[in-house]
Amino acid sequence: NMQVWTGLARDEDLDADLDGWTPFCGDCDDSDPDSFPGAEEICGDGIDQDCDGQDLVCSLRNDTGTW
Repeated sequence: NMQVWTGLARDEDLDADLDGWTPFCGDCDDSDPDSFPGAEEICGDGIDQDCDGQDLVCSLRNDTGTW
């Protein structure tokens, strides 16, 4: 099965939000420049900023480990 280069880019090869990541390289929301692999995740906002497949759950504990 031979593929022929036509010079046309596929959608997954384009970086629509200009964040440096394409869908092919792991950008899970190419319409949001704040969502890409390794982005800082904001807990509990319903958005998967770091493209790990889920939103970060906010912890009820503070930095000292107490409630």
